[in-house]
Amino acid sequence: MHTDRIRAALAGRLSPDDLTQDEFAIWLEAFGAKMSNPTLEAEAFFAERRRRGLGVGITKDGRLVHAKELLWDDVFDTPGTDCPRRLEPAGSDRPGTPDD
Repeated sequence: MHTDRIRAALAGRLSPDDLTQDEFAIWLEAFGAKMSNPTLEAEAFFAERRRRGLGVGITKDGRLVHAKELLWDDVFDTPGTDCPRRLEPAGSDRPGTPDD
């Protein structure tokens, strides 16, 4: 196993498709951890998109809506936090989050 290849895939210099099965398993765990902890820049970027009413999301009842139509309680678990709850994309059995 080559940790340099995993690091390259995490940095976007190598496609995860080019990793071995063992390397991919490690990459997937590291990628998930990295994506679950957004940077301050990413948080600011998506906050600005929400402020401008950009993007789409899915309400608690499964309705696809433009960001301008979303209410705080439609997307967020706890008012006063920036923690989106996991939502189910329409027509999919995979969990997801609103696409800001």
